Amino acid sequence: GKFPLISSVHARLNMRASLLVALSFLVVGSAVPLPLPPPSQPPSSPPPAMTLAATAIYQACLSVPASCVSIDLSSRRLTGTIPASIFALTALKTLKLQGNRLTGILPEVGQLLALTELRL
Repeated sequence: GKFPLISSVHARLNMRASLLVALSFLVVGSAVPLPLPPPSQPPSSPPPAMTLAATAIYQACLSVPASCVSIDLSSRRLTGTIPASIFALTALKTLKLQGNRLTGILPEVGQLLALTELRL
């Protein structure tokens, strides 16, 4: 035709649609599960570890400390120490940091008078 590239793409799309219809029929009509096709991209590696102070959530809380009432950064691969700036978050009621590799002792945790839930 006049546009061979468009015809080629259209033919490939029709072929894929026919294949999907055939596969869906086989899956619905068959008791034997079909193997999944290989992924088009390799699985991504987990994000690199970072510090608590570098997270966007923590930075946002520091920008409006009186409005920050909850931080849940559990199991985020965080490393390093818990920064002293956390004590500026006087409205903080919930702090969940379990499942990370954070170090340091929080002897001043009593300064967070609103804190009712702490998970380390």
